[in-house]
Amino acid sequence: MHHVGAKSLSAHRKMWHHPESTGAFAYLATSVAENASIPRESGGSLIGDPAGAALAMDKANAALSDILGRGYKTLDGLALAWSDRVASISGTLKTEISSKFYLVDGLFQTAGAFSNGYVSGVDVMAGPSISGALVGAIHTHPYSSPLNNYDVSWAYNQSLLTGRNFTFYGAKADGGVNAWDSNTVSRYPGAGTWYDYANHQRTVR
Repeated sequence: MHHVGAKSLSAHRKMWHHPESTGAFAYLATSVAENASIPRESGGSLIGDPAGAALAMDKANAALSDILGRGYKTLDGLALAWSDRVASISGTLKTEISSKFYLVDGLFQTAGAFSNGYVSGVDVMAGPSISGALVGAIHTHPYSSPLNNYDVSWAYNQSLLTGRNFTFYGAKADGGVNAWDSNTVSRYPGAGTWYDYANHQRTVR
């Protein structure tokens, strides 16, 4: 293992295929300098269904309307409220949906929802932002799989970019919620060991 500082880090952007659907993972990255949040494939964007993405975002944001702008005392509490409103939509539409979480005046708030219309990947950082400190994010897994090694690798990279702990949640269609906190590791591991770190995720529900 070796230390990676924020200046030398490549910002990992994720696109993967869950084993339930394909049995394989694909991973792409772009650099911090490019500041590009869309995973690249042959020079293009994350492949998805634009109509499906629009439908997912419309439904998710409508479901979140009663908690947008509301502050929660804990990130876990916010994640559960978000999951209660969005996870079933993701499961029905078979597309991943995400939101970013912020610390605002001592309380945690969610930004609006985003989707690429893709069943096993979402460009989290392309979603809406709000004024505050970025401290975490949540995304759905339509097939109810837990967080994977690419999820936790991406979350750790976000912590290096923000200079603070980053908590990444996985909201499953069956109602379960998992979380991984970047402050559980202090060194950047080799790619093969992210599987071990993924095994240390928390079960929120």
